[in-house]
Amino acid sequence: MTDSNFRVLLGSCERRGAWTVPAHIDARVTLGNLELDLREADLGPETTIEADVTLGNLEIIVPDDVAVDVDVESIAANVGHGPPDDDAYRWPSGRRLRVIGRVRFASCEVVPVGRRGMI
Repeated sequence: MTDSNFRVLLGSCERRGAWTVPAHIDARVTLGNLELDLREADLGPETTIEADVTLGNLEIIVPDDVAVDVDVESIAANVGHGPPDDDAYRWPSGRRLRVIGRVRFASCEVVPVGRRGMI
């Protein structure tokens, strides 16, 4: 798989539905919003999203059977992630998502979604 680049400046971008997710995603958001919905996506064994968000929002929706590691530097920002109440999160599918990078005066949230499709 190749890299994928998402650039948002003063706007919004959404990627959802069935799509093949590359091993590396470069996500740059300035004064905008980017939503990456991975629920129906074809994920490989390991995916890295490198985030650089300034005065904006990055939301990543992941299936709850994907292990998630978040290592994001934040300056006056909100970085949120966590498992849902569903026990499925404790038994990962072998797929892993890493979110790395920087968030400044912005928000980066990883939202695991339960089997019932509820956030």
